[in-house]
Amino acid sequence: MPVYQWKPQAQIFDEVNSWWRNNVNNGAATVIVGYSLGKAQRILQNLDLSIGKVYTHGVIENTNEALRRNGVILNPTNRITIDSVKEEVRKGIIIAPPSSVGTPWMRKFGPYSFGYCSGWMAIRGAKKRRAADRGFVMSDHADWDGLISAIDATGCENVYLTHGSTATFTRYLNEIGFNAREVHTLYGDDEGAPPNLPWREEYDEGYEDTNKKSPLPGGFRGGRYYMKAFAQLFLSLDETNKTNEKVKVLKDYFNCVPDTDKMHMLALFTGRKPKRIINATQIRTWATEITNIPIWLFEESYQVVGDLAETMALLMPQNTNSTSSKTLTDWIGELNELSAKTEGERKLWLVDSWAMLDTQERFVFNKLLTGSFRVGVSQSLVIKALADITKLDAATLTHRIMGNWMPDTYTYDQLVQEQGASDDISRPYPFFLAYPIQETSEKQKSAGDLKSALGDADEWQAEWKWDGIRAQLIKRDGKIFIWSRGEDLATEKFPELHPFLNALPDGTVLDGEILSFTNGQPMPFNVLQTRIGRKNLSKKILEESPVALIAYDCLEYAGKISEVNHKANVGHY
Repeated sequence: MPVYQWKPQAQIFDEVNSWWRNNVNNGAATVIVGYSLGKAQRILQNLDLSIGKVYTHGVIENTNEALRRNGVILNPTNRITIDSVKEEVRKGIIIAPPSSVGTPWMRKFGPYSFGYCSGWMAIRGAKKRRAADRGFVMSDHADWDGLISAIDATGCENVYLTHGSTATFTRYLNEIGFNAREVHTLYGDDEGAPPNLPWREEYDEGYEDTNKKSPLPGGFRGGRYYMKAFAQLFLSLDETNKTNEKVKVLKDYFNCVPDTDKMHMLALFTGRKPKRIINATQIRTWATEITNIPIWLFEESYQVVGDLAETMALLMPQNTNSTSSKTLTDWIGELNELSAKTEGERKLWLVDSWAMLDTQERFVFNKLLTGSFRVGVSQSLVIKALADITKLDAATLTHRIMGNWMPDTYTYDQLVQEQGASDDISRPYPFFLAYPIQETSEKQKSAGDLKSALGDADEWQAEWKWDGIRAQLIKRDGKIFIWSRGEDLATEKFPELHPFLNALPDGTVLDGEILSFTNGQPMPFNVLQTRIGRKNLSKKILEESPVALIAYDCLEYAGKISEVNHKANVGHY
């Protein structure tokens, strides 16, 4: 498929050796996985042995020994046995076969970082399926362009295809002038099954590309490389599920970009995405023109990848050097200005934008362009990183990024000012939601350990789980606001609660649950859901789905954070 385009091998192994070196510096073992014959030796011969020793799984070492007996010269290796010293092995790099992934053999080297070498790693979904920390695009096969060049160079009259995406490749070869046909055989695919993506969505995130050396920590580059820094932030967060690593990546980003980019990053990470102006059909059409492939081949590639933004980034002519000096703020500003442009102007702008970005930047840019930007990091981790940098209390920062703010009008200086909370009277408090107690240590805790950490059961309180909408009701300066837990302002959705809110003293904030409620009993959630989905609330809807507030806490009273924690049914208003 044309989405498979290989990078130079030297570049791939620069990434591998950089990853190994970082793992050593961070005290993590390095496990790299590849097939026992061919790929394992290719990895071995390209490792930087100045970083440490190379250790091998028994299956890999058996193959190495057979090759050495037949005159093949390989770099030195150390077979892992029962007598191997774990701490010594963890300082080196471990080459293992795919069959070892997730086994007790691999887990005994933890904590470790696990990298998978395969051509399938060009697609993020394949890496996710294998639960790899890093995916290195390394195949034993030619890529799309390489195959076509090889076929053309032979001057052959007929082409017979027996392996891989034969139907797609046959059709394309025939369209460009070759006489090609499929030949069905019993051969399998020695790279493993192609990435079936059950999660396939219209848009998703993620693409791994170059990891250029950087003078700044975390792989970020300063100066004119601000968009590259944001793209690297996105991909670095996607590559790890370790909390401390995510916090470090976030702090590195905050330390190397201008304040305006910090605020736009915070806006994106808290769901404040730019409005999508160019529709998906136009984006597909213009991207197909640039890739110079038939629309049917573009669509088949999309079916393989499962993500439009990633498909476009993979299919476009590779550009390893970004020529853009625009900041993230600049790009968001231009996206917001598209509504005033004609269709022709939008196309010209988009084609020029794609041309000046490298593959990695294009992918994240495409996410912003299509309105599909999502990132795998919680808001609490973003706040932790920001709190570490600013030395401000995390609760204060959390409160300040709640509510109805936009990065064009709310500055970084306002966010991190030392004096009290913002003067935005509509701003709610952070929602304190139920969450599972997370186990973060490497050691499995016994029942006794858990009891010691959590206390006796009679020290805990069980409460009803109400099936409604978590909300905060605010009255400040004579104005009322109703916020949902998703930080959506929903004041006009619940007019029945307005008289109650208006009767409260100024400076009051209540936290609770809004339910459909009648005759002293809660109604099914789907009744409330039907009401929420309506743009206009008719008299009939209000009669069929009246609402009530069950209050949990009084968060603010008389303009001051409340010391009380009421658990009361405020009733039906």
